[in-house]
Amino acid sequence: MPVSDGPMAGCAGLRALAGSGRKSRAMDGDGEKTEESDAMGEDGTLPKRKFFWNTDVTGWLPGSGRFGRLGKRSEGQVGALVDAFAAFATLDDVLSAVEADLILDMLRSAFPEVDHAWLTRRLRRAVKSPKPLQGLATELRKSLDETGKLAVGLQLFTLVDAAGRSERSRASFEIFMRRLGKPEVGAAILREMRGEGKEVELPFERLVFGGKDADVILPPAAVGQEFRVYRVGDLVLLRNTGETALWVRGKSLATGAFLRVRERQELVVPGWLMTHDDLRFFLDVRKMGNMPSIYLEAGEEGLIAERTRARGSKLRVKFGLEAEVEVLADTDLHVGSKGPLKQGDLVHCRNHERIGGASGFSLTVNELRKKALQSGRRFRLAAEQQEYLVSNDGSALGSGDLLLGAKLAPKTVLFIRYDDEGAKGQLEIREAGGPVLVDGLPVRQRAALRDGSLIRLSGSQAVRCRFSEGFLDEERTQIEALDVEGLVHDFGKNSRALDQVNFEVRRGEMLCIIGPSGSGKSTLLAVLSGQRRPTRGRVNLNGISLYDRRDRLVPFIAHMPQEEALNPQLTVREHLRHGVMVRRPGLVLAEHERRVDSMLAELGLQRIARRRVGSPGEKTISGGERSRLNLGVDLGSRAEVFLFDEPISGLSSKDSEHVAETLRALARSEWKDFVIRGTKFKRFYLPLSYDGSRILVPEMKIETEEGACTASLYYDGKNQVKGRLVSDLDPTSFKQVFGPKAQPFFNSLQFKTGPKIEAEVTGTALKPELLKVEGQLDLQDFSYKGVLLQEVKTKFSFWDSKLHLTDLSLKRAEGQASAEVWHDFKNKLVSIKNGQSELMPSEVAVIFGDKLAGYLAPYQFSKAPKVKIEGMVDLDTQAKTSLTVDMVAKEGVSLKFLGKMVTLRNAQSRVIFKGKNLSVIIQPPTQLFEGDI
Repeated sequence: MPVSDGPMAGCAGLRALAGSGRKSRAMDGDGEKTEESDAMGEDGTLPKRKFFWNTDVTGWLPGSGRFGRLGKRSEGQVGALVDAFAAFATLDDVLSAVEADLILDMLRSAFPEVDHAWLTRRLRRAVKSPKPLQGLATELRKSLDETGKLAVGLQLFTLVDAAGRSERSRASFEIFMRRLGKPEVGAAILREMRGEGKEVELPFERLVFGGKDADVILPPAAVGQEFRVYRVGDLVLLRNTGETALWVRGKSLATGAFLRVRERQELVVPGWLMTHDDLRFFLDVRKMGNMPSIYLEAGEEGLIAERTRARGSKLRVKFGLEAEVEVLADTDLHVGSKGPLKQGDLVHCRNHERIGGASGFSLTVNELRKKALQSGRRFRLAAEQQEYLVSNDGSALGSGDLLLGAKLAPKTVLFIRYDDEGAKGQLEIREAGGPVLVDGLPVRQRAALRDGSLIRLSGSQAVRCRFSEGFLDEERTQIEALDVEGLVHDFGKNSRALDQVNFEVRRGEMLCIIGPSGSGKSTLLAVLSGQRRPTRGRVNLNGISLYDRRDRLVPFIAHMPQEEALNPQLTVREHLRHGVMVRRPGLVLAEHERRVDSMLAELGLQRIARRRVGSPGEKTISGGERSRLNLGVDLGSRAEVFLFDEPISGLSSKDSEHVAETLRALARSEWKDFVIRGTKFKRFYLPLSYDGSRILVPEMKIETEEGACTASLYYDGKNQVKGRLVSDLDPTSFKQVFGPKAQPFFNSLQFKTGPKIEAEVTGTALKPELLKVEGQLDLQDFSYKGVLLQEVKTKFSFWDSKLHLTDLSLKRAEGQASAEVWHDFKNKLVSIKNGQSELMPSEVAVIFGDKLAGYLAPYQFSKAPKVKIEGMVDLDTQAKTSLTVDMVAKEGVSLKFLGKMVTLRNAQSRVIFKGKNLSVIIQPPTQLFEGDI
């Protein structure tokens, strides 16, 4: 769930602090005064200076986050870090809004349990009365562990970078790191940021994403994009080293800028939507060298993946910085651009390349890795290695160790020693944030292992020992699907609340149920949550009946009813802590607090963590905050299915938006199988990035039963918009969405298949009429006002209220037509150039209105005439109308004259519309009639 960074409470007070002072300061390696420290006091402190809160700064630099391991989080340590950050940020005697925001973001992420208002006041005090950097470095040297010093060094450099990268600030940084006891770290950071550390071993982890020489290759569409990822402990920093901006955490990251990437946040590059989990996977592969693998075979409906080799296995895929594909048998499967494949082939492919079959089904390597590892990883035990360190936290492991999936259980570090001949082993628990069970029995420190033993770390994660086969298997208990079959519930003979309800929801999806009061929504949620057994039908989790295994499956379901369950006397933090302790009593206190910190960040409630909730009437917290807190009480459980009964009922539009954002984030902004005004949507996906001014929608997707649409959009925050649309949706699917006034138009349309549209949008967003849309349209078997058209094709552009169809072509059974058409909507003018037609006029005239159809009704053509059209039609006053229509009917035209049918052979005519005048000229002279009357 994305973390919503709140506004800086009280930061506006960081302005105009008293006194004036010297222009610059620095220190040498021994803390002696330098030539720049002439104004330093005898006690080594700086005189009071005047700083300016720069309110004109419009640039954006997001903060870096949590400091790895910081040891004991005492107020003194927090204060020392605040003082250090403030001292670096004010080296130029100016504290900009960017720098203040950066400092507060770092501090809030590092100390989420500390009141944010207190942090702001403490930062204000540090700016007003700065302390010498040498003393702060010495103090932090004593209180921080090794990882903490590395993390502080990296984040201090982001302040140096934000302050302008002056030589004085770089020198001060280098000296500070020497005082911190880590001169080699400071030197390594400076070399890396200067681009001089490519071949040097670094004290922190680094990965390069970019072109052909990078560690991880980006898709070809990511032209000019490159970035580096650094990790220390659980701190992950990203630096844009490419030529163009990156979109991370919903904001634009300029070239050279830094950003801390948090859990569940996304990085957008063309052709790849990358997550924090992706970055962590690549870092772990580089660090530990373990490449998970799966076996693939082609099924009737797609690829079948197994952790072990089966008789039909065709490929073995090993996932790493790139994928290694071993071909086990001849196959029609393709890997990237290579295929069909022969037994013995070894193919290396990028993470964005696709693996698929002749049926057209395919997945990118990255998508395949995520799907294949959902059930857990398999680790092969090397014959020459009898001991392994196993953990679900990568910071505790090194090369050759075994990393389990993260965030499925409290942090656990296990040491496993095994005997492959005797198929037995020993377990030693090095660290555990929660209970560890071996074959169902709790273990405090050591336990014997047998072949087949199950080491359970939580309800969602375990390790199966398969010593005789040479494997350790990670087993994950995750709810992959909830499906409802024929659900019926009666409250009596004549009171049916649910009648044959059927649907399925997959992991990561959101299902919205919309209906009036009394339609059975709350009853359905009660049935789904295990609280009310249905009269008939089944509720299945992973195919297992909920009511057959109720006691085991109900803990995976969280149900939030309409009524809130908040105690007005407790604070926001106390509510969340109580919820975690009740639902996860086996966790240690530190793990409880970690989960509470995480939930506060996910729900955007950090700012009010210490505030008493109060009653709804007291307005201590807003309605939206109350609703989000109510959600959070259940987030601390082991639940994986969340049911919310009218979560935004009674809230203001703003609060409703905040709650909806939280729910969308839980399902990763993807909605499936929902209905709006009677229109059923199969899928709606909207990844949105926003930094306060700029907006990026990398790939919006809409799917209905009749087609799909994908679109992308970029707004630069000033006036320019760029976008792209590809669609084959049937527009009539949306007729209910647009209301009753649009019904006649939609009712006149019929599509056998949706129109294929490709379009690009460019222009200024400040004047929508100046947006330029260019693309092409392709319709097959399309009916308008009852007129069947076999094909309609054209390239088009729309700009300044003018539609230009450059090469419109239409086909029917009797012939075809073509023209270049301009439609000026503002001035209500239509221009036609080089219009040619061989369509039957009486058949298609209704398209242009009932009047024209009535005018042509008396004329009957034995064969479609050849028609040429040139000119303009004034749809408003007709004053500017100037249209010429030339018609040649070689087969003749018949009409009723004096009560008899008359046929004109080889008829040629010219019809001229001039203003409101109509001229009809017959050429050459034709005998109209001869005979008895």
